Amino acid sequence: MNKKRPIIVLGSKGMLGQMVYSYFSKSGFSLHEVQHRFDPKEREKFIDDILAYPDAIIINCIGKIKQKTDDENEILMVNTLLPLALKTHLLPTQTLVHPSTDCVYNGNAIEPYSIMSVPNAIDTYGWSKRLAEEVLRGRPNTIIFRVSIIGPDKNPEGKGLLAWFLNNNEGTKLRGYLNHLWNGITTLEWCKQIVHLLASKDLNDKTIFEIGGTSEYYNKCELLQLFQRTFNTKYDILPFLTPNPVNHLMIPTLISKNFEEQLRELKNYTL
Repeated sequence: MNKKRPIIVLGSKGMLGQMVYSYFSKSGFSLHEVQHRFDPKEREKFIDDILAYPDAIIINCIGKIKQKTDDENEILMVNTLLPLALKTHLLPTQTLVHPSTDCVYNGNAIEPYSIMSVPNAIDTYGWSKRLAEEVLRGRPNTIIFRVSIIGPDKNPEGKGLLAWFLNNNEGTKLRGYLNHLWNGITTLEWCKQIVHLLASKDLNDKTIFEIGGTSEYYNKCELLQLFQRTFNTKYDILPFLTPNPVNHLMIPTLISKNFEEQLRELKNYTL
């Protein structure tokens, strides 16, 4: 992979963006930030910042999650209109990396979702991420990476699972959902997989679509217990069955290492 190509990280202050900016900086890439915020009414300034680097790799870490806002217009603007603007205005020489999510599915499946499974989420967040995938399919020089991620967040109000877990006080009772299934990756592993894809795939004339994850899976109770062992916390994790089971398992086309090993690497990484 050519480290001389500029990297533009959109959304470098969010959970994924923090890790992407840190990892690519430490790996010797040349990083650049966009000075203007994305606003559909004034998108020209935002796009012009990006077009100033015609051979750039743009990693779109801007996203609105349902834990942070219930404003449907804001969710659709950021998660769907931004990818549309990027597809419309980016130069053919610019590579776009777009993170997608297991939430494109409604989570009611009995078996894990495969690459052939049709996204069926109907909530606003899942719908917005579904639309983004459809918008970007067919754009050459594009990577769409569908996977669920967990990672640290320097923002004290971070809403991710790991940030929530680590921000509790010793002795706190935490419910671990026995019937919520998951097989995602860490944000650190996400960066490593993107470097692998950028180095190994011919992007000039096609969209690269990959599903990430591990071959093993966990329920959310096991996940919290893994966090506890790795980060040496002292919480009281209580197994709990929710009224509605959730199965967001996906069959990965790009298989990552064991999640416990990923967590150990994450613990030893300085963001």
